[in-house]
Amino acid sequence: MEWQASDELRLMRDNSYYKDGAYTSFEDYCESELTKHGGYRRVKDLFSVKRVVDTLPEDLRDKITKTSQTRPLLKLVKTPDKLEQAVAHASQEKPFPTAADFAKAVQQVAPTTKRTTKKEKSQTQSRSLENALIQPSMLRRSRIILKSIFLAIS
Repeated sequence: MEWQASDELRLMRDNSYYKDGAYTSFEDYCESELTKHGGYRRVKDLFSVKRVVDTLPEDLRDKITKTSQTRPLLKLVKTPDKLEQAVAHASQEKPFPTAADFAKAVQQVAPTTKRTTKKEKSQTQSRSLENALIQPSMLRRSRIILKSIFLAIS
C-alpha cells in the first residue's frame, strides 16, 4: 500500500500528536508546518514529485532534478507507459531535460485537444447563422417577399 500524506495527517490529528509540538489545535499545527515548508503549493508540489518519481522505472528517476519538471508529467501518472515514454523521449534530446522539454515530450506522447470556450462556441454559432442568412438564394427570396409586401401596401 502506497503511503499518502492524508494518512499521516489523519494519524497526527486522531492521536493528538500535534500537542507534542506545543500546538493547541490541529489547524494551528497544519498552518504553522505548511508555512514553515513553503506553503500548501510547495507541499503539494513535493507530493507530486514523489508520485511521478515512484511511477518511473529506476533508470529514468535520475532525470527528474526539480519539482517544476514534474508538473507537465503529473497528468501521465495514471498511464505509466506514457509517462515512461515522455521521460525517455525528453532524455534522448538532453541528458537532463528542463521542464519545457518534459512538457514538449508530454505533448508528443499524449497530445491534448484544444477545448473551446463558451465565447468561441457562440462566435462559431454566430458565423454559421450569418453564413446561413446571407446565402444568395435566401437573398433572392427575401427580395421577392419584400417586393410583394411593398406592392400589397401600395
